[in-house]
Amino acid sequence: MRVFMNNPPSYMLPALTAFRRGDMEGALEAAEIALSDRPDHQPLLALGSLAALQLPDPARAVPLLRRHHSLAPTDVAVLSNLATALAETGAREEALSIVSGEKHHGMARLEGYLQHQRGNNVDAIAAYRRAVRSQPGDMQSWNNLGNLLSANGEVDEAIFAFEQAITVAPSQIAIYLNLSELLSKAGRVKARLVVTSAALEQAPEDPDVLTEHGLALLADEQHDEAATLLKLAVDCLSKRSGSSLHAAHVELAILLENLNRTAELESLVSRCSAEGMADTEIAFLQAWWARRQNDFEAAWAWVQKIPDSISPLRVAQLRASIADRLGYTELAFGEFERMNEAALRESGLPAQGDTFREQVTAANTFWTTERLRELPSEPMHDGRRDPVFIVGFPRSGTTLLDTMLMGASELHVMEEQPALAQATHSLSNEMVAQLDADEILALRTRYFNAAESLTSINRGQRLVDKHPLHMAKLPLIHRLFPKAQIILAERHPMDVVLSCFMANFKLNYAMRSFTSLREAAKTYAEVWKSCTAAEQSLCIDVKHMRYERLVANPAQELRPIIEWLGLNWSNELLDHREVASKRGHIKTASYSQVTEPVYKRAVNRWHRYREQMRDVEPIVKPWIEALGYEK
Repeated sequence: MRVFMNNPPSYMLPALTAFRRGDMEGALEAAEIALSDRPDHQPLLALGSLAALQLPDPARAVPLLRRHHSLAPTDVAVLSNLATALAETGAREEALSIVSGEKHHGMARLEGYLQHQRGNNVDAIAAYRRAVRSQPGDMQSWNNLGNLLSANGEVDEAIFAFEQAITVAPSQIAIYLNLSELLSKAGRVKARLVVTSAALEQAPEDPDVLTEHGLALLADEQHDEAATLLKLAVDCLSKRSGSSLHAAHVELAILLENLNRTAELESLVSRCSAEGMADTEIAFLQAWWARRQNDFEAAWAWVQKIPDSISPLRVAQLRASIADRLGYTELAFGEFERMNEAALRESGLPAQGDTFREQVTAANTFWTTERLRELPSEPMHDGRRDPVFIVGFPRSGTTLLDTMLMGASELHVMEEQPALAQATHSLSNEMVAQLDADEILALRTRYFNAAESLTSINRGQRLVDKHPLHMAKLPLIHRLFPKAQIILAERHPMDVVLSCFMANFKLNYAMRSFTSLREAAKTYAEVWKSCTAAEQSLCIDVKHMRYERLVANPAQELRPIIEWLGLNWSNELLDHREVASKRGHIKTASYSQVTEPVYKRAVNRWHRYREQMRDVEPIVKPWIEALGYEK
């Protein structure tokens, strides 16, 4: 589209002069006056439409562009500008009809935007791909393409798109943050750290970058380092005039509580108040602190003031836990539902595909009684003592038990680390059934090497592998470790299912099952079916631990386990709070409970939620009876 001429005619001078000095309104008015006598003058149409678009006044640009297009139907730039003006005036369907399938960069990019607005992500992706093929240096299209591919579950392609955007515009911090969010949802911890480190080099004092890098460190279990970065983010925010609540404050408060650094948590709350933040801004922190102090009435008063700007997941979790402790059953249950809905939205996990329960069901079909009884159980002579495994459905007291066992110097407790998964990730059930001695020895070596890379075990200590849902992997455990001792945690099935639904787990393939009360109950039934079949058919050494007995009389329940493990009893094993205070970060959803004195309030909690659980009770009723619990 040509506008400027070496020797423009006199009738163009007023419009051209106004345009050159930046007076777009004057340029448009002058062009419209000149066009009244020369309606088909293309340079005037071009000049007037450009001035209208830059005002911006797309409604005045549209008739000029329509006229220009009728005179120059092959001019792609005119057509692109017409489509843009139509879209900006709300005529999106007409604009889309113009740009659909076009290879021209501007039209392909506009189609991507319009298709996205219509919810047609697949067509939007195709359009943005045409845009970046036409102009590889288009950072915005690469970024938009990355966001769409991420939403569509195309992780590797999305990563590539974000990386291209960063290559084109390395100073654009928002792209690093988008990529970090994607890598977080994909569970690519190390790659996320690389990205947030690069962002930190670009913007070392940006609170958003410091916060994201802190969260990346936290995902990598570098807890103290994460706290340091989050504190730096808070410090940077404090330097700003009119400091307000930021994700850094919220995430730091949660981490400090999780690390049992309560004095620092209290200091953070006081600091925010001293810096002049309004009560509504610091309400979340005040409620979080009051809850930790067991002042639930004060916590409930504060939680009513939390603004909508705080993460819905965080707020629902906090409201639910406080309401539960205050006995507001119906309200608490509704908040737990909202918490799980928000967790699913934020997780990025695909809504489709087999559930963890369906995976366990398939394994149960394969491991018939005959197959289980055919599995050999010869010990392996590789100089390694078989581990102790603590299993049991989540929320059955495994964290309280492993904290107590940490008091035994002869043991090293490895809490929910993926050593077994890393060693056996490529094994199918059919392969497990057919392993020979050499293959087993190789897998054992891989397991112990993985364990040593994940945890700091001292020479002479026996490894205790605590991973609750490994109760569904007993055939595999028995095949690799036939002399393993297995502690099986039990708790009333209704309390377990309810507690899983109430826990704010970090969602993964298995934990997704607990965002629905019904799915949690069905998963419980399948996992216990697997565990019971293995215990009945395999020659395994299992010691049952019952949660209700452990909290009622810890010494009476723990002493037989210690003797069974061949250890000497010490009353110090009962001082789990002292052990918990030294643990630092606790991985499970039980982190706050294990720092309290042993309590019984969670026993039969389901009775208060009987109405909400009415539909799932028949699912777990057989296991209530099988485990010897009274209804």
